[in-house]
Amino acid sequence: MHSTHCLNCSGFLTEKAKFCPACGQKADIHRLSIGHIVHDGVHFFLHADKSIFTLVKMLATKTGLVAREFIEGKRKRYFPPLNFFLIVIGLMVLNMSLFPPLQKENKENNQIMEAVSARITDPVKKAKFLSIVKRQQNVSIYTQKYSNIFAMCAVPLVSFIFYLFYKRNKYNYAEHVIANLYSVGFTSLIMAFVFIPLMSVASARNYFIILGLYFIVEITYRSIYYTRLMGKTGTAGYAKAAAIALLAQLVWIGLSGGMMVWYIFSGIGGLFA
Repeated sequence: MHSTHCLNCSGFLTEKAKFCPACGQKADIHRLSIGHIVHDGVHFFLHADKSIFTLVKMLATKTGLVAREFIEGKRKRYFPPLNFFLIVIGLMVLNMSLFPPLQKENKENNQIMEAVSARITDPVKKAKFLSIVKRQQNVSIYTQKYSNIFAMCAVPLVSFIFYLFYKRNKYNYAEHVIANLYSVGFTSLIMAFVFIPLMSVASARNYFIILGLYFIVEITYRSIYYTRLMGKTGTAGYAKAAAIALLAQLVWIGLSGGMMVWYIFSGIGGLFA
């Protein structure tokens, strides 16, 4: 059905127009069908020009180029950064639920805590100890269940740190956020499909070794990514990006870890006691 006016924005359409010049919607609108829904879904993920798989390939092989071109105006070419990020952290949460880490160790820790609690005779000390144990369990549950929230909180902070150190360059804070939606999305994808399954079968000792390896991968990727994004190739460019990436990681770990410890031992100053 070809209308003389766009059914989306009411803009005027010429007889030969295939798309609305105002909003870009197709001029030829047909009845919706299951085939149409399937086609749109396949097109969304597999379209050769800007599929999510093409984006992942480019983030792996042309590190930093995607963000630079997207920021500089080539936005129809690439899968949108926020969409990509939200899909990836959704996959990460799903894999966290499918491959929960340290199940055996958590069960053993609970048994130890129960044994310790049974030996405490002072009711005040016992209540305090049980509160700490309960909050520790909450942290373990929430960090797995709401890992997407942690990832979303990390992006603005990491972006701000990079913005401060690259302030003399041409990108503003919002553009650094766009860049980090792509980079954090890509490293989170690696976490979801490589490191989470490995951590689910690892012992407590190996769990932290694997987590440490992931941090190295994340810092290394972000260093290369930002060096190429800024066009600052060479030893000095890589060294600066690596130092900022490490600083950003340490600040994030310090803030998030500090909040967790504060919550566990004091309930955020008694607010969540």
